Amino acid sequence: MTDRTEVLRADQIWRTYQQGVVEVHALRGLSLSVFQGDFAVVAGPSGSGKTTLLNQFGALDRPTRGTVYVEGRDLSDLSRRKRADLRRDRIGFVFQAYNLVPVLTAYENAELTLLLQGVPAKTRDERVKSLLDAVGLDGMHDRFPRELSGGQQQRVAVARALAPRPALVLADEPTANLDSKTSTELIEMMRRLNDETGATFLFSSHDQRVIDRAKRLVLLEDGQVASDEVR
Repeated sequence: MTDRTEVLRADQIWRTYQQGVVEVHALRGLSLSVFQGDFAVVAGPSGSGKTTLLNQFGALDRPTRGTVYVEGRDLSDLSRRKRADLRRDRIGFVFQAYNLVPVLTAYENAELTLLLQGVPAKTRDERVKSLLDAVGLDGMHDRFPRELSGGQQQRVAVARALAPRPALVLADEPTANLDSKTSTELIEMMRRLNDETGATFLFSSHDQRVIDRAKRLVLLEDGQVASDEVR
């Protein structure tokens, strides 16, 4: 993997929370790199640090100690505004709760980040329609979230995450609210997009269906990397 482009790197990061008089170490000197084209899953028991790690990589939180780099940029050097710009432009997010805007259509939800970026209308239209079709929502562009199933809403979320052509898509338990059949279809769809476009995906998940489809599996235990397997 070392000959591939490094997208993300955690260098000896700790994340410590204070609970009353007790210090809780969610991450304990963890080091990990993510490379362009990875389809990687971070797995581990509840409390192992999966979501905390994704929050670090997504510039949603800061480590107590250590450094996180995104495309070679030290996140600790970035202002709050620059971190927000980084999240908008270089990191796509897929959440287990979908997080779609209820008053916007599937098309408008997928387009939203491109509007914030000031992408020209024709480019927005071509990219959004292509992505919605690619995730299996042909003919559903004008539907509102309430008119879509959970799996369809998550497909819109994937299209929205990919629309800005980010360096990385972070997916935190993306199948947690979906039934077995829909979960399998969703992960297969994202695996296909990874194969076809080279988009980099990093999941946190305890769903065995997601774990089974990973090209790389990182196991966390007690805030540390217990194993890192390329398949």
